[in-house]
Amino acid sequence: MLKFMSFAMKYWRRYILCFFLLVCGVLVDSLIPQVVKVLIDDGIVAQKYEVALKLLVMMFSFYVLRGTFKYVQEFVSDTISQGVTHDIRDKVFKHAQKQGGAFFNRFNPTHIMTRARHDSENVGFSFGFCFFFAVEILFHVIVMSICIIRIDPLLATTVFIFMPIIGILTIAEERRGDKISDEISDETALMNKTASQALTGIRTVKAFGKEGKEKHRFANRNRYFFRLSVSLEDIFASFDSATWSLSRIMQAISILLGGVLVIKRGLTLGQLASYVEYVNSLVWPMLELGWLVSSFANSNASARKIKEVLDNYDEVVVKEPIQMLPKEDRTIEFEHVSLTIDGKAILKDINFKITKGKTLGIMGETGSGKSTIVNLLTRFLEPTSGVIRIGGVDITHLKTEELRANISTVTRDIFWFSETIRENLTKGKQGKISEEEMIKLATLSDANSFI
Repeated sequence: MLKFMSFAMKYWRRYILCFFLLVCGVLVDSLIPQVVKVLIDDGIVAQKYEVALKLLVMMFSFYVLRGTFKYVQEFVSDTISQGVTHDIRDKVFKHAQKQGGAFFNRFNPTHIMTRARHDSENVGFSFGFCFFFAVEILFHVIVMSICIIRIDPLLATTVFIFMPIIGILTIAEERRGDKISDEISDETALMNKTASQALTGIRTVKAFGKEGKEKHRFANRNRYFFRLSVSLEDIFASFDSATWSLSRIMQAISILLGGVLVIKRGLTLGQLASYVEYVNSLVWPMLELGWLVSSFANSNASARKIKEVLDNYDEVVVKEPIQMLPKEDRTIEFEHVSLTIDGKAILKDINFKITKGKTLGIMGETGSGKSTIVNLLTRFLEPTSGVIRIGGVDITHLKTEELRANISTVTRDIFWFSETIRENLTKGKQGKISEEEMIKLATLSDANSFI
């Protein structure tokens, strides 16, 4: 998670505001039981109902003030979460855009999309809402514990006996849940990949009558994902039930001990009521620990997956001196080009030259390297040895954007973006081609009749 601190620090002003609102809110919370004490002892017991009415109005004002602090704090912390999520998602997308073919051999697009969408949301959530919720719980417990000690140190021991036990349970749950959260993150990407492949290639699936096989393949993935999710929920459910039971036992013992002290040591009813209020205010942090630990476990798993993507580089390097693509001479030349991947020779000593206006046809069986030659020309792959030139210029000295903008590739698999037909047709020349030119090109390619 430390790798992503830089994304959060961008919003340091909002962090300061949230800390201020959090402190104010908890301090207001700590004052309410004190008002209850005075209300009972100096108002109700003393039968001073005017005082009691004023104190009730004060309590109502405190509740409104606390609600206002809470609302603004959660809103600002949520904007931090969304901001961090946006920045991580943007970072992953831009990182992927710069990479070459080897990167996409390691990470398929579905895998990257899972990291950019699902995992970035988990990490962003932990730096915003979850972080401040954890800080609020810690500060709340400290302040309320001090208030309880001030009422009666003996009563405070009841709380301090139970809290370490719950802390130990929290650590144990985090360790058990972390491993399964990792598996769930991996399985999410694999399940998305399986579904994406089946739906993208639905025509092929139907053509070969393999619908049943694809359903079975997805069902197996979905079933395994279900089992992992149930295992994780089983851990959290066990923890939640344990903390709930311990908190209720703590409440019961506190009330019993408080009643004894009222009788034996002259503890006032107001002090007992304020003590019970403080104990009750310590219950919700304990009950929320399970959810908080679960959220941080998911976030840690997601952070590791995103880091794995960002730490993998296959970025296309442009060598110095950077040169411009010649305007007239567009001769394409492969000189002693070879390519080896994972110890296997894909291409060996390829030599050819294509001058302007000429056409070259390359024939070969599947896997012989025909598409690989195009990928080398556009620098989606880098040759193991040899030189590729356009207009006499080594393509490693050309800016990648300029190189690819001047090469049109028509693949076997046609991909349409979720945009208009016009935007798809002008994808490589958006903003640089007029309506008349687009119609002219569509007519030349015999596509105008069905557009």
